[in-house]
Amino acid sequence: PRSLSFDKQDSGLSADCIEVLSGAREQVVQLYRTPLLSAEALKTLLQKAQAEVASDITAVESEACFNLEIATSLDAVESKTVVWLLGETFELDRLCARTVFAEADLRAGECVIEVGPRMSFSTAWCSNAVSIFKSCGLGDRISRAERSSRFKVTVGGGRQLTAEEREKFADLVHDRMTEQVYERPLSSFKSDVVPAPVLSVPVMEQGKKALEEINEEMGLAFDSWDIDYYANLFGNEIGRDPTNVELFDLGQSNSEHSRHWFFKGELSVDGEQIDECLFDIVGDTLNKNPNANDNSVIAFKDNSSAIKGFKVKRLEPTKPGTTIRFCYSHPLSFALRSEKT
Repeated sequence: PRSLSFDKQDSGLSADCIEVLSGAREQVVQLYRTPLLSAEALKTLLQKAQAEVASDITAVESEACFNLEIATSLDAVESKTVVWLLGETFELDRLCARTVFAEADLRAGECVIEVGPRMSFSTAWCSNAVSIFKSCGLGDRISRAERSSRFKVTVGGGRQLTAEEREKFADLVHDRMTEQVYERPLSSFKSDVVPAPVLSVPVMEQGKKALEEINEEMGLAFDSWDIDYYANLFGNEIGRDPTNVELFDLGQSNSEHSRHWFFKGELSVDGEQIDECLFDIVGDTLNKNPNANDNSVIAFKDNSSAIKGFKVKRLEPTKPGTTIRFCYSHPLSFALRSEKT
């Protein structure tokens, strides 16, 4: 880890941000940066909002909010390091300790909608940010950092967006699978989500009917063969009721995306086992092509393949990782193909 040093003028760092961070301990604090979106992106968002939410929306503004969970107190130098990192070095004046969309400053027809990551998991952005903080000498002082998006929406005539319109606008700016609407600034990353209970499915009592009902209820995509197989497996061979968790896991394993294991399984045709598995049969086309092995660099390796290419002219540094001159090289480039089933 390396600590950063700053000159006497603190390189334009926000004193308010430093003060907020220095006084925090075991709490979530917010720092803000404007704008979140470019002018062109905001223009596009405004047009979508007018078309899909309300035609009398006249303006949309944005800012980023950095929610930082301070585990242990930061000293002045550590606080300056955080501010310098979040300020993106060349525009430190855009980072501030107070939102430009404060409730007290809103006028008639204006409202703020904030969306951000769900509490139940840390995002990739958080993992990178925490890792960078550690690399700059902060240790575990910041345990979690998430970035949320705040939008100020202005409606003409001083009208407020209805609850339904607010929900429609939120749908435009977040992914409901991984994000949620923040009704108020975060004070904690603790999740209030209660895990669904594990339930037994009464296969021993109801047989296939129980599987058909849970299949419809949970969207497991079992076909008639699957239902017959699992009814016999649990009802006769194992002799107990399956749980909803087990059936969900089986549904995922049976999905087209997850059936890679199937290709190397034992293969029987009309009751007779074949020496080769399905993957061997498919791959045999490569072995029977006299020119294929000379041309194929990667073949039948998970979900990708590559064939021999040709030399290309490429500009690259003479010594990567340092400040150095560039020169042309002529490496051999292969054509790659990747698929997901």
